[in-house]
Amino acid sequence: MGLAVLALALLALQSPQPEPQFLIVPQLGVAPIGAHDTLPTLSSVSASCRVGATSATTRLTVAIESAAQEPTAVVLWMPLPAAPTSTAVHGDDGAELAHRVIARDSAPDSAMDWAKRVAAPAPLEFAGHALLEAGPFELTTGSQSIVITYEHALPDRSADAGRPARVYELPRSETGQGFEVPWIFDVRVALDSDLADVFCPSHRLERERVALDELRLTSTAGRYPEPGPLVLFPIASNDMLDTLLVASPTLPDKPEAGGYFALIAAPSAAVRKAARGRAREVTFVLDTSGSMAGKKFEQAREAARQVLESLRPDESFNLILYASDVQPLFAAPVAADEKHLSEARDFLAQASTGGSTNIDDALKYALRPDAAAGKLPLVLFLTDGRPTMGVKDERTLLALADERNAAGRRLFTFGVGDDLNAPLLDGLANRSGASSRFVAPEEDIELAVGEVLERLTGGILARPVLRAVDEHGRELVDAVTHVLPEHLPDMFADDQLLVLGRYSGLAPIALELQGDFLGQPQTFRTTLEPARAAGGNDYVPELWAARRNAALIDTIRSAGAGGDTPAKLQQYAVELLRLGLRFGALTEYTAFLTLDGQATEPQEKWLQLTLKLLTDRALRARVGRAAVTQSINAGSMRQQAVLNRMNRHLDGTSHEVVLTGVIPLGDRAYFLRQGTWVDSRLLEPGARTEVDQ
Repeated sequence: MGLAVLALALLALQSPQPEPQFLIVPQLGVAPIGAHDTLPTLSSVSASCRVGATSATTRLTVAIESAAQEPTAVVLWMPLPAAPTSTAVHGDDGAELAHRVIARDSAPDSAMDWAKRVAAPAPLEFAGHALLEAGPFELTTGSQSIVITYEHALPDRSADAGRPARVYELPRSETGQGFEVPWIFDVRVALDSDLADVFCPSHRLERERVALDELRLTSTAGRYPEPGPLVLFPIASNDMLDTLLVASPTLPDKPEAGGYFALIAAPSAAVRKAARGRAREVTFVLDTSGSMAGKKFEQAREAARQVLESLRPDESFNLILYASDVQPLFAAPVAADEKHLSEARDFLAQASTGGSTNIDDALKYALRPDAAAGKLPLVLFLTDGRPTMGVKDERTLLALADERNAAGRRLFTFGVGDDLNAPLLDGLANRSGASSRFVAPEEDIELAVGEVLERLTGGILARPVLRAVDEHGRELVDAVTHVLPEHLPDMFADDQLLVLGRYSGLAPIALELQGDFLGQPQTFRTTLEPARAAGGNDYVPELWAARRNAALIDTIRSAGAGGDTPAKLQQYAVELLRLGLRFGALTEYTAFLTLDGQATEPQEKWLQLTLKLLTDRALRARVGRAAVTQSINAGSMRQQAVLNRMNRHLDGTSHEVVLTGVIPLGDRAYFLRQGTWVDSRLLEPGARTEVDQ
């Protein structure tokens, strides 16, 4: 019996493997080997990741559809982030499929072999990775799944200054190939004494703290993820504010050329818990003009009630209704005790709509009172219209708001609908260290206010400022420049603070983050060492470029408040074009650069077109849907902490635009020109004949 079994086993080993007909790469799609009438398709890829402080487990479920009438032989081939400690590949029935791991030094040969067999260069993108190859195995007609599981240690890069000590990476295509295949991410991070949080610059994921020791990150429903690898940087834990400093030199082999930095700060678990007890002073200012009548007002009234019910007894509040006249419930914020809350509920119940929009006086009543001692002063200001009574001039209103806000209240603005001055609401919010939120006609006002209110819980760091100093504490004026955002926002319990900027020179630079930390002045220091900075943090210059775009657009739109054209408009336009070309960071004013026909256009025409778009849109469009969408676009870039490699933005009618003619890659980009990807440095003025090798 034993000999018979051995003979059968040897026979099986000698049986020829079926010749593969298709190559399946989850990150790219399905490539035929030879000519075929029908191709299998990838329905989706679900990535379930479990990340700890030093290791991770990744499970990919690849859903495949085959319309072929006969079984087809396929090979599954995919990149791995590093040499795995264990791997497994299973089919639908749970049976393990034969596979092998190809070491990184042998990967170029494998990639070249498959590129030749599928007659396409796509596999070469992963020639620098370790690889997993499974099969050949048979696909049957219909739906089936292949499950790949691997474990690996997070590589230790602590020897490189300016790089996170550990990093989790799930390789995916940088080029946008396979973009039509939905990737669904579900990441669970085990938090402990060594790991406080993770920073994800690569993809927009929903964050949920499912427990004190677990963080969950998931894909946004119904949204295709950006191209490029999923990257997570663990943030080490300490007793107060956890910081991560990342550097990206402009030229890795020439550190003296300077570069870009990212400072990420997140509160520790102990600080988050302590911050939950910090009291707020909340003033809700509600537009009751005639245009608010009906469903809008009912939703806004419910939003106000929601604010009231969120208050704790140790917090303070006020309610202000305004139309032609202003009706404050109290002369100044009062304690959120049951007596005052009952008065507020009655006040809201009796409120009605009618009259004009007196934004000037409403701001005066909201901002002038002294702030309650020891409490974080917040204003939630809601309107659906333009100022039609009192002061109407945009610049004057902004100046008056600054003058009246001696208490340093954060003025969060909510614009409802389209018939409003969007740049005015942006300016009021931005200048106070807050943010604006625009609610489309079909959106729910109560939900929008609730989302903002939920975030404004547990104030941790107020009025933060970043300083660059030397080892003696003396401020360095030119060592760090173009820090964005220019005015750092307050940090709340569930926030991460991301500060981006440029650095120069080789001397160590101490970065001091100062502010009111849990009610007390505090300074947090970390050191940037340019001489030891290593490459590989391409997301840093890309994020910096997006925020630089926002700062320029804010400046241009602010100048349009008085109907003027800024003297530096051409200079701003040139910089927007430079950012678009060098980094692939495009805006609605430079999106035309992705049009293939622009390859033959003179660069002077690019400038004239950008100037026209800035004049017609950024300067002149103050009211209406086009103005609102510009504010939404600028706000997204202003707060951008995640790559936007598809350059998603809204057009003037609120439809999402996705630009596929450009691939941003760190401090350079590639534009599609007549079927060829062209290094953008060849397109920059004065750079047609000299490009860094």
